[in-house]
Amino acid sequence: TNITDQPSWFKITDVTVQLQNKDKLEKEGLVVEVLDNSTVLESVSVYAPRSVQDSMTKSDLVATADLKNIAGLDTEKTVKIDTTSRYNVSQIIPDHNEVKLKVEKRSKKGVNIEARTTGKPSDDYIAGKPKIDKTQVQISGAKSDIDKVAKAEVSVDVSGLADDFSTVEEIKLYDADGELIDNSNIDMNIKEVLVNIDILQTKFVPIVYTVTGEPAS
Repeated sequence: TNITDQPSWFKITDVTVQLQNKDKLEKEGLVVEVLDNSTVLESVSVYAPRSVQDSMTKSDLVATADLKNIAGLDTEKTVKIDTTSRYNVSQIIPDHNEVKLKVEKRSKKGVNIEARTTGKPSDDYIAGKPKIDKTQVQISGAKSDIDKVAKAEVSVDVSGLADDFSTVEEIKLYDADGELIDNSNIDMNIKEVLVNIDILQTKFVPIVYTVTGEPAS
């Protein structure tokens, strides 16, 4: 026995769990949402000799969760994580043993894009109605996420402007209460639109009153 190569525990961090058969569910029109960032193993404890520890990195660990037996929709599921190593090690203990998932039907719809301005142009100028190069965005994702979307909007700040203005702005999604929606789990066929705004000069026009006729006696 090599005394200097005795096994001991050491840790490898930030290992990503690979989801097997996820593509099969997606082909069936389903969306898999990972909950609680559970596909990330922040810490994996490994019992191995010093010689292995000196060479082993997180790429030598394979963590998988097989989704082939998932059944039922719209409820939280847990799938066992299987962790193996390309090296011959005695034990592997991840910081958690299951991936938490939610599986839903995929939904899609078109949402009209509205454009608005904020701020105030330079004195004696006003902003015309914004014109956008695309008027609708197609969105798709889990049905519960898509059903929340009531409006798509771009916003342009016209503060201090005195000339016509063009800009590319990000499309943001809002619910029926006007609250911004996190769109990280929503697919959009376009993310931005080109916005053109005419900045119009105002002019003071005096109003002259002319009185005709005679008042009643």
